[in-house]
Amino acid sequence: MNTKGKKKKRTQKNKKDKVFQKNFLKNIILWSVFTFCCFTCIYFLISIKYKKKEKKIEDVTIKSASFQVYFFDAGADRLVREFYEMKDFPSIDRKAEAIIKILLKKPKNKKLISPVPDGTKLLNIRIDSNGLAYVDFSNEFLNNHPGGSTSEMMTINSVVKSLTKSLPSVKAVQFLVEGKKFNTIAGHINCELPFKNEIEMNK
Repeated sequence: MNTKGKKKKRTQKNKKDKVFQKNFLKNIILWSVFTFCCFTCIYFLISIKYKKKEKKIEDVTIKSASFQVYFFDAGADRLVREFYEMKDFPSIDRKAEAIIKILLKKPKNKKLISPVPDGTKLLNIRIDSNGLAYVDFSNEFLNNHPGGSTSEMMTINSVVKSLTKSLPSVKAVQFLVEGKKFNTIAGHINCELPFKNEIEMNK
């Protein structure tokens, strides 16, 4: 009886030890998972907070610049400038692109109009190391032009003045249509060579 009793007690003790070990391992695993989740959450929250702070710093440091864009006053037969505040792009090509895209839209003053023909799209713009801006328009620049010497001059001058007055590093403008040079817009002014600042019609 004593021997059987001892064996029974040992068996019970072994079972308890195994249960204890299993529970102990489960607790370790659960605690490890819990700890990992806690650290992950803390890291995630800190990352979000840091990103928000970083974004605020970037927003504050973004510089704006004032650009002047020249529109046509049909009643006075002259160009009138409007000032625009926009992001100061680090690339001069991006600045020039932004200026021309404003010129293609309607001006703030309803009495003014854009001298660039309706439907014209800016295909590309780049400024070389000599300050020559290559402005490439779509076919509408020629096909939709109303014609007339004054209108032709205003179209050219609006682009040239908007770029050269706003961007001092731009010294001249070469007009292109679909990537190629062309003779004239409406038959009055030769457009094969670059333009420096505004031009005047010969009297």
